[in-house]
Amino acid sequence: MTETIKKITEDALALCEREFSYSELFCFLENGNDAQKQICILKIPCLKSQKDADALIFHLTNQHGTVREAAAEKINELMQTPDSVFFQTDFALEKFLYAVIDVNPNICRLIIDVLPCLSKESIGKFLHNLCDLTIKIADEAEVLNVRNRSHVYTKKIFNLYWCLEAIAEIACQHDESIEKIIKKTSISPEYTIREKTAKIVKKLGQDKCLDIFNKLKNDENFYVRFQAGD
Repeated sequence: MTETIKKITEDALALCEREFSYSELFCFLENGNDAQKQICILKIPCLKSQKDADALIFHLTNQHGTVREAAAEKINELMQTPDSVFFQTDFALEKFLYAVIDVNPNICRLIIDVLPCLSKESIGKFLHNLCDLTIKIADEAEVLNVRNRSHVYTKKIFNLYWCLEAIAEIACQHDESIEKIIKKTSISPEYTIREKTAKIVKKLGQDKCLDIFNKLKNDENFYVRFQAGD
């Protein structure tokens, strides 16, 4: 086992030191093992086509954790360049949605951080789907037994937390979906969820839902009160 780990480490170091052509990087991305994919993703200098962008985006989900995180890091980097044009497709938006609720919080944060880099049209599409997902998760969490603190319940709360964080990052006005989410999550038994709700309410304007804002501002939990306060 030790020899196997040693070989994997040596191979990874060799890959890190090696120079790749652009085409070689994407060849490894398509056919390589997890270590090769991870390193080659991080070495991608730019994107030359939508096909290449889609190959990168594909690895944001349903891959080993190290590969998903590498893809998220590279997307985070490229979204802040003119290459952001390649990340406006429905395929990209769907993958971003799943990345927001990844089990790895680093991936969640890396993708949420660059959501404002999406075009106005893409943000609108993404936010619509995000709100639908948030309501679904909130409903599912609501029917689970909080006292049991099951793995399923904990996962739902984790997912809901990051959905609310993403909403707070890109939402700019109240609508029916946002209102429904705020009403549901403001009474969550989990202070972390109420805290994120307070962040959304404060950003969008407490005058739109004054009763909820006042309730959160006087919450029993300090962090919720702090987030809602001035």
